[in-house]
Amino acid sequence: MKRYSILNNLGTCYFCGKPREAIHEVWFGKNRQTSIKNGFCVGLCTYHHNGSNEAVHFNIQNDLILKRLYQKEYEKTHSREEFIKLIGRNYLDEWKMEILIYIWNFQSNKELLYFQGFKRF
Repeated sequence: MKRYSILNNLGTCYFCGKPREAIHEVWFGKNRQTSIKNGFCVGLCTYHHNGSNEAVHFNIQNDLILKRLYQKEYEKTHSREEFIKLIGRNYLDEWKMEILIYIWNFQSNKELLYFQGFKRF
């Protein structure tokens, strides 16, 4: 299936405007095909895709910027419930995103975390 973007931004890197070197599925893993089918794809340069600490594969803040942007765009023509049914969670809830960033930062530093309801790994 051909990748497309509901934001029509595949030609250049979303973050810096350089020519696109990769098409990134905003939701990957188990939701990769859902991203492809629904236009949740974005153009990125190598630096912002997987070539630096700013890359969406290594930087949760940049990853969440894209997830929130595409959810907002999707919800212009669909309901929040439809989005959650499609992807499995709401990315526009601020406090939950702050918790995810907090956890990511601790895991990235290989530190252990006790947090409401989270187990130590």
